[in-house]
Amino acid sequence: MKFSTVDEYLGSFAGETRARLEEFRTLAQASLGDAEEGISYNIPAYRFNGVWVVYFSGYAKHVSLALGGRIDGIVEVFADDLQPYKTSAAAIQFPHTKPLPADLIGRLIEFRKAQTKP
Repeated sequence: MKFSTVDEYLGSFAGETRARLEEFRTLAQASLGDAEEGISYNIPAYRFNGVWVVYFSGYAKHVSLALGGRIDGIVEVFADDLQPYKTSAAAIQFPHTKPLPADLIGRLIEFRKAQTKP
């Protein structure tokens, strides 16, 4: 399915996954203020200073946060905090078996936001 809005994307999920995606949305909006919300790569994303900086997506066993391209530098800076989570070159997975670390997610988004200041 091709999504046009974040609400459409979120509406395609139910239960815990939907609730966790809504939490990601709230955290992104709180951290990014007036950033543009949209769909990029067919998932929710936020554009700040003309750059897509935050993406999030839902799956059967986890939700993922991507921070605009390769996240290698971010993983290194937050290595201790991210140790319990699976990471890839582009995303961090938060399993449904653990509460979302709201403080960590907020700090990750703020870090990425600071990288895009003009």
